[in-house]
Amino acid sequence: MFKYGSLRNFIVKFILGIILFGFGLIYFTSLYSYSANDPGFNQLNYNVNGGNIENLIGFFGAYLSSYSLIFIGTLSYLLAFFIILEGGKLFLGITSRFIILKFLSNLTGIILINVSLKSTNIAFLKTGLVSQFLVDLFTNINLNLLENIFIYFIINFLLLVIGVILIFVSFRINISWINKLFSFLKFFKYLKFLFSIFGFFKYINFRKNIAKKNIKK
Repeated sequence: MFKYGSLRNFIVKFILGIILFGFGLIYFTSLYSYSANDPGFNQLNYNVNGGNIENLIGFFGAYLSSYSLIFIGTLSYLLAFFIILEGGKLFLGITSRFIILKFLSNLTGIILINVSLKSTNIAFLKTGLVSQFLVDLFTNINLNLLENIFIYFIINFLLLVIGVILIFVSFRINISWINKLFSFLKFFKYLKFLFSIFGFFKYINFRKNIAKKNIKK
């Protein structure tokens, strides 16, 4: 904290941090106070003078929230939170590298999650037009793999997992638990091996019983 470096870096980080932090708060507030009755994507001919804007940020917030929710969806809140967090880090002089890459990681993760939810018709979140476009694009491509319902759900599950990981990476959340998860899953391989041995011995006993019955006959 408060590691700005030189005076020049202090000025740049301080100003840029305030701008990002302020915009993030405006973005988050506009999303929170979004109203379908305000001007936006669906109301391009909205009469500003004759209408009452419910968004707390006013005309700008109404359009910002409308286009974000229409194109990106409900997970726009994660994008707003990311901007607030990174702006706060710069403002406080906390070391934060690769901001643009982390931003792209956050946005890509949101889109992948939206695509996964849209493909499986999970509608508890607004997934946005971007995910709808990508789903329609891949649907129109004749992929024989997608005809298999099992492979279809596996692909969507992988998209969901990758999307979550990218968002975790953008927030620099420790994802060492993923390695623990894979280590835990390896345990099932040993169980499978034990069950195969158990099945083999069971088969041998079954064959011996059949042989004994044949001898008695």
